[in-house]
Amino acid sequence: MPTLQATIRETNSSAEVNRLRKSGHMPMALITPEKETRLLQANTREIRDVMRSITGVPLFDLSLDGGKCKVVVKDVQRDALSKYVTHITLQQIRDTDKIRVQLPIHVHGTPVAVDKNESTLATSLTSIEVQCIVNKMPDSVELDISHLGESDKITVGDLELPEGVEPMVSAEAVIVTTIPIRRQAEEETAVEGEEEGVEGEATESEESTEESE
Repeated sequence: MPTLQATIRETNSSAEVNRLRKSGHMPMALITPEKETRLLQANTREIRDVMRSITGVPLFDLSLDGGKCKVVVKDVQRDALSKYVTHITLQQIRDTDKIRVQLPIHVHGTPVAVDKNESTLATSLTSIEVQCIVNKMPDSVELDISHLGESDKITVGDLELPEGVEPMVSAEAVIVTTIPIRRQAEEETAVEGEEEGVEGEATESEESTEESE
């Protein structure tokens, strides 16, 4: 598990936060098991390297005050225009804690129907919120979709999650589905027909108005 070196920061003033960012450091906050919030800072480049090394849940070790603790990323704030990360909130966790996290869903394979050019694949969920004990938490959900035929779908209820991992969304929520290409074409044709009908009605209305004048 990667480790991030952080230090305590004394103030949360706008001037200090801006100074930190300009010096290549990220303002951060750490929520402790006692629900206290500690102000931290860390090198922005080191944070980027740690996050890039993680393929599943953003979980890593935090080195602070000569000690080390396990943390998970709780919140990431971004600039509205540039989309750059401006602040990160971490939550300190212990192996026996029960927490809620977003598990990424990694899809593998090509559906049979897609391979035969009978359907297209529509993805509705790329991650799923679950509740579980930290030491039983998987890095991600691995999902094989190669067996899917025409008009098939996989829902949250179809997932084989490890024992103790409880999904926090409806079992009926669709993750992926295959849409028949012919049905998709029919729907597009129907939409085009409706648009032409509306245009025709508008033209007739305009002609009627002109005649009345």
